[in-house]
Amino acid sequence: MKQYFKQYFLFSAFTFFAIAGFSQVKPVQLDKKIKKQVIEHIAEKLNANYIYLDTAVKMGDFIRHQLSKGVYDTIKTPSVFAAQLTKDILSVYHDGHLSISYDPGFAAGTDKKDTAAEKKEQDRHTQFRKRVNFGFDKAEILPGNIGYLKIRGFFCA
Repeated sequence: MKQYFKQYFLFSAFTFFAIAGFSQVKPVQLDKKIKKQVIEHIAEKLNANYIYLDTAVKMGDFIRHQLSKGVYDTIKTPSVFAAQLTKDILSVYHDGHLSISYDPGFAAGTDKKDTAAEKKEQDRHTQFRKRVNFGFDKAEILPGNIGYLKIRGFFCA
């Protein structure tokens, strides 16, 4: 019995470590070229999407300047790089809703094609949203030229 327990334990330990070893994702090593591409992409997205264009330009210019000064040279991991970029961008404009993070699985999930069942489910949700007018229940002008908008819920378009 003791011998079987020992064999079972060794087999279990070997299996666990073998699976754990294969499941490890090789960490991305950042070089100056990748950092520059990331910074240019972030600056481009800020300019295209941020509500205050002048602030977006300042943020982009600041992280470009930090790159040229070598502030990011010692950073080797994406998560630390993302945290530093967030800190630098927030030093320009203190927007608590803005942050940069690194998630290697996120991009893989965005490339996934919708199956027919998922497409059908999305269509069903869209039909429901249209039926309830995307949450807008009533709009009218009250006496005194006051606008009244009754919203029952918020939905994605």
